Amino acid sequence: MCNCIREINKRIKEQTKDDMAFIESVFLINTLSEVPKISFRYNARKKDGTKSKNKTEQNIIPTFCPFCGVKYEAERK
Repeated sequence: MCNCIREINKRIKEQTKDDMAFIESVFLINTLSEVPKISFRYNARKKDGTKSKNKTEQNIIPTFCPFCGVKYEAERK
């Protein structure tokens, strides 16, 4: 497994001089590796086809590191 997230978060903090700056990430339990969490929001559609007024948030967990291309070895269910 790579440690790109840790390295990039370290660089972000150094370059911005902000200890609170980071890329949001999650840990894969089976491998204890840290991967980026990609979130997106959208207006879901109701049964009648119109948009709902509330936003729905979904998360995407990549299967490969977007920085170095190493495959994340995690069991997916």
